Parts: sequence; structure tokens; C-alpha cells
Amino acid sequence: MTNSIARLVLGFALAAAMVGTGMAANRGATAGGGVPTFDVRPSCKTGVDAGIRKDIQGCLDSENNARADLVKRWNDFASADRTLCINAASTGGSATYTELITCLEMLHDAKALKQKEARDNTTNGTGTEGRTKSKR
Repeated sequence: MTNSIARLVLGFALAAAMVGTGMAANRGATAGGGVPTFDVRPSCKTGVDAGIRKDIQGCLDSENNARADLVKRWNDFASADRTLCINAASTGGSATYTELITCLEMLHDAKALKQKEARDNTTNGTGTEGRTKSKR
């Protein structure tokens, strides 16, 4: 079941990235490959207008904190994952750092889970590496 979850997460991120590939590549990417710069104000305004957020400043502060966290951890994420998640976060409107970091963490966690399952299967002899054909 956990393998299904990992596949679902990766599939979702890939699908979102494929939808937004053309649009996001120019909006959020930076020349040096660092953390992109997003205008999060429209997203924060929408959140306040929809009653999801109390005030714009609180949202902006939260997004600035998410960006600061991304700056610290940016190189911990695979380059392909960064590109995919920039595209996914930029799909369908204004991008946010919260969406970007969530995507990156989900991909990271899904890969770690898949690696753990592969190790567990090999160690327990339940993976294809440990299987032998039984003779009748």
C-alpha cells in the first residue's frame, strides 16, 4: 500500500508539472538555478477574499518564512524535482512558496519511502533479489 501512495504522489506531481511546463518555466525559474522569486501577493489576497486567511500580511509573512526555509534546504532537493515542483507550483495561477516546498517534500518523502521498501524487501528476502523458483 505504501508503494501505491508513493506512486500516487509522484504521478500527481508529474501530471501537475506537465500541465504547467510552458507557463511556469519563465515565471519562476532563476538563471542560476536558485530558489525562484514568486509574487505571492495575489495568492494571499485571494486567500483573504475567500476567508481562508485573516490578513494579507500574515500570509506574506508565512510565505516569506517558507521561502527562507527553501533557501536553506534548496540543494537538498534533486534538480529534476526542483524543476518539476516549480512548474507544479506555478500551474493555474500565482505560485506560492508553500506549494513549492510541499511538492519538494512530498517527492523527497516518496523517494525515501520507495528506497526503504526496496531495502526492506531485499533484507527480508521478499524482493525479486531474494526470490528463487520453487521446483515441483
